[in-house]
Amino acid sequence: MEASLQTLVEHYRKIRKEVSRLWATSTYFRVVSIVSGSLTAALTSRYLYIQLYRKRNRYPSGPMGLPLIGNAMNIFDVNWLKRMGHYGNVVSFMMTRDHALLINEPHIARHVYLDRRSLNLPEQFVTDEMAALGFAAANGAMWKERRQIISSNLMTTMTGSYVEVATNKFIQSKVFPVFDQAAESSTSCKMKPLFRPIGFNIVLQACFGKELSSLNDPVWLKFDAQQSANNSRAEMQNIIGFAFGENRMSRYLQKLLTGDSLLNGFNSLIDLIDEFSKDKDKNVALGANEDEDGGENSKQAPLFEEFIEEYVSRSDGKWTRRHLLGDMMLMFFAATDTTYSALSYALLLAAKYPHIQQELYEELMAAFGDVDGVELKNKGISKIPKLRAFIHETLRIHPPVPAAGFRQILEPGLVIEDGGRKFEVRRSTQTLVNIIGIGRNPKYWVQGYNEE
Repeated sequence: MEASLQTLVEHYRKIRKEVSRLWATSTYFRVVSIVSGSLTAALTSRYLYIQLYRKRNRYPSGPMGLPLIGNAMNIFDVNWLKRMGHYGNVVSFMMTRDHALLINEPHIARHVYLDRRSLNLPEQFVTDEMAALGFAAANGAMWKERRQIISSNLMTTMTGSYVEVATNKFIQSKVFPVFDQAAESSTSCKMKPLFRPIGFNIVLQACFGKELSSLNDPVWLKFDAQQSANNSRAEMQNIIGFAFGENRMSRYLQKLLTGDSLLNGFNSLIDLIDEFSKDKDKNVALGANEDEDGGENSKQAPLFEEFIEEYVSRSDGKWTRRHLLGDMMLMFFAATDTTYSALSYALLLAAKYPHIQQELYEELMAAFGDVDGVELKNKGISKIPKLRAFIHETLRIHPPVPAAGFRQILEPGLVIEDGGRKFEVRRSTQTLVNIIGIGRNPKYWVQGYNEE
């Protein structure tokens, strides 16, 4: 034992002597030592801080993430989200500089998001400039009032019979012919350029009374090009925004690293919407709405141009036309990729399971007689329970957005109880629901499932 100890001491002295010699003679060695030592100290301090913060506030365990960034680049990564279920019902992680909680359990998610304290967006994104882009970038009374404007005046038109008729017509005249041509020539066709314009055209029809002339309509192509450019830059822009907030320095860094800022990208989309909202050549005749009894209702739901002036004049300058155009931009933005994702996976699953596809076809034929007779209004949707279940299952397994409900808790008092653990969500903590993790967890969907 003594011999071994003596050997260790001798080795230590030799290493110390050599290190001292290098420190005295090599500038390169000194620089590397200082940098590596500083990084090691910083990473160790960060690790200890996160662990102590979680322990003090009784937060659950979770990944550490990268310095400065945390797990901000992972929140829409499907594989990362699926792995987070191993940590438990609630996972603690770092969102750049802020602590965050990922919720993997539906009842806890319901408890958190029914609480009024979970309605706020992260403070670093809520500025006057960002709020001008749409109600989704606002908090408090501004968010509530502008959301009500959209819900009461525009979203209600989505349920109009004329929207369903126009959507059916658009799909049959512009989408189906591409499928037919591919089938005749025994070639494949890409889903993305076929399905993304559908959601865009639904909003265009319902809210502006306009229609795309084709899948290659210049209006759609310009919007699609700008949105695709925004999407390609969004991940890095959001990370910079989370780290530095929405300010001049943040926008400078976004432009330096991505070529543009998040603010400019969204403003470009609003400019496009403003441009084609005034294009009367795209106007189409709108049929009258039908009430539930099938009678004619001569009063047409108001379109954007018809109600915007009323709101602008009533707000005493608080809301401008551009504010509400920003709200509409969010409708277009949300409709395109979600429609494409849902329809693509639905067709994929139907092709993968032809016996289910046949059952759905027979149900539709029994309910409506033929394809042209399909009508979901006037309780028509209640006639196709299998198709509804199929769509729900598609969205459960392949949700268009794998994580949602991104919020920041700005007030004290919100308490989460998870089994034997009970803790208060601290101010500035961000919350997120693991949609795909919950949707693919068999214990919530398989009757009698045994985790063991």
